[in-house]
Order: sequence, then structure tokens, then C-alpha cells
Amino acid sequence: LAWVDLTKARLSSLVVATSAAGFMAAGGPPALCSLTMCCVGTAMCSSSASAFNQIFERDRDARMKRTSHRPLVTGVLSPTQATVAATALGVSGTAVLYVGTD
Repeated sequence: LAWVDLTKARLSSLVVATSAAGFMAAGGPPALCSLTMCCVGTAMCSSSASAFNQIFERDRDARMKRTSHRPLVTGVLSPTQATVAATALGVSGTAVLYVGTD
């Protein structure tokens, strides 16, 4: 659950939904493989951005009631774990988008 909280999966799903809608609105016959790669790469990049946000804001998050339960603030995940995950997601997501979409 900590990893889901770190990547803000619900927020990322909204980003993916709007990306998919934009892909479909572009017109033409939908290429299922490209659409899938677009959604997967976007989800990974959005998750990376959310994780980096929590890394950068962890001191501020600790002072606010609304964000005081986040995994970096509570110590469930270390900043190193979060940084490795955020970097891996960002690099991998970018690669998926580069290779899998046109």
C-alpha cells in the first residue's frame, strides 16, 4: 500500500484516462498497441512525478495534517527507496513512450 500511496495511483489513473482520451480524439483508426504503450508509459511517468513530488516535499508534508500519513513522512519507505523507484519509473516510462508510440 505504501508504494501505491507514493505513486498516487488514483491521480495517475486520471492522467492516464485523459491521455487515452487525447489519443483517441486524434482521429483515425485506433492502434491498440500504441494506445496501450501510451497508457503504460504515461502511468509510469505520472507515478514517477508523484513520487519525486513526495521526495521533495516530505518535510512540508510532515507539518500538514492532510499529508502527514504519506509513506516517506511515516518512515514506511526511505527517501532512497523512493528515489530509486521514482527514477526507474521515469526512465522506463519515457522509454516505453519513445519506443511504443509514434
